[in-house]
Amino acid sequence: MQDGAFFEVYKIKIYLVAIKKAPSFLQPLLSDFSDVFPDRLPDKLPPERSIKLELHMKMILNTKCKGTYRLSKIEQDALEEFVKLRKGWIEVFNSPRVSSIFGVPKKFPATNTIPKRSE
Repeated sequence: MQDGAFFEVYKIKIYLVAIKKAPSFLQPLLSDFSDVFPDRLPDKLPPERSIKLELHMKMILNTKCKGTYRLSKIEQDALEEFVKLRKGWIEVFNSPRVSSIFGVPKKFPATNTIPKRSE
């Protein structure tokens, strides 16, 4: 190992989150509309409906044009595992506005700079 270089080590922990019960003041409302608010979500998407909804957004001229972060093999595996846990509801969406959820670059603790993926 070269002087001043270090390795990146990742620890990934995947766990299920317990669902909290609704507050007591909401219980009467939930019981009135029990057919709308099920106790458990189904494992599949609802059937196709005859009405298709489209939202047309105004194009804002001053948006940031920044590419998505490339992910390392470990980050990519973690993202794929995260998506697999989610009942398959995440779909591919080709939008000019992208928000990266996993690939946020971290600063090197020694130099306090953000590394480039080419390094």
